[in-house]
Amino acid sequence: MMTKRPESDLWNEVTGMVGKTVSHYRVLERIGQGGMGIVYKAEDARLRRFVALKFLTPAAAGDPGLRSRFLREAQAAGSLDHPHICPVYGIEDCGHGVFIVMAFLDGWPLNRLVAHGLPLPRALDYALDIGAGLQEAHAHGIVHRDIKSANIIITTKGRAVITDFGLAMLSGSTRITRTGTTLGTLSYMSPEQALGQRVDLRTDIWSLGVVLHEMITGKCPFGGNSMQAILNAILTEEPPPLHSAECEIPAELSRIVRKTLARDPDLRYQQVDGLLTALRAVRHTVKDTAGVAMAFPVSPAAAVDPVTLLLPPEAAPPFDAFLAGAVSAGRPASARWRQAASVIAVLMFIALVVFWWRLAGHP
Repeated sequence: MMTKRPESDLWNEVTGMVGKTVSHYRVLERIGQGGMGIVYKAEDARLRRFVALKFLTPAAAGDPGLRSRFLREAQAAGSLDHPHICPVYGIEDCGHGVFIVMAFLDGWPLNRLVAHGLPLPRALDYALDIGAGLQEAHAHGIVHRDIKSANIIITTKGRAVITDFGLAMLSGSTRITRTGTTLGTLSYMSPEQALGQRVDLRTDIWSLGVVLHEMITGKCPFGGNSMQAILNAILTEEPPPLHSAECEIPAELSRIVRKTLARDPDLRYQQVDGLLTALRAVRHTVKDTAGVAMAFPVSPAAAVDPVTLLLPPEAAPPFDAFLAGAVSAGRPASARWRQAASVIAVLMFIALVVFWWRLAGHP
């Protein structure tokens, strides 16, 4: 009878791949780790090219839902062929588990470059690249659902490339997870996605608007020190005005960003095409900044993803409760204190879930 191997052994294998050969891939270095996967740079011994190998963590591999999401990422991205979408070459299974073979992108995650905002011409160029990639995905009926700066790689040639289709879904699908589950990174979520409602391509347009705002100002438009505060900002507040230390922001660009961040999806751009047309018109009016160099990191490397919200139905508090807590200022003081206590308890539980999620599979 075959005995199940300890998870600690599996973890050591998956995290200790450097120097090993898997199939015909020689693993060279670890370049990133997120909530459910570990990414390595490797050399394809047959084609003599560098690739990226993305392995599931042992804990994620043991979860049928996460394993399905992992395979879906390969299938969704593998069906697309576009210069601004990271190519997927295949998916393989070996003694170390299932892994996705992707193009190795020599560059940096966008979230490592935006701390102080980018030069406006560069921010617009990257937004146009991301929009073009989304246009291709949407044309194939695929909604990304997790557009954020950590999922955009800026290559050494200056192109923005979309990665991580792990949350992708077909347009028209209500959801792809168990009922009541919310997936994504909260700061970049559209209101309908944060509330667990039906989403379509317009949720990607919202998220691109968040990324564009972040590229220009260095900050996400909807922030806060807690999940409740962030959700409150998304659902009730207007995005702060665009500002740049370098130049005056064109009024038309401010209008474009406000439209992408309309809480009502019907008031946003209905297709990426319209957004791209508007952005190109603004780009033609913005002069390239001469003599301004980008402060790139010393070496290309993948950053650890920001916290991704992934709560099972039995653990996920109803988002209407968060909303109620955010707008209940008119209630009696005793009711507000009781609600505050329950909200604090929920947030503490979420913190524990996130902490467990980050360490999932670690010995």
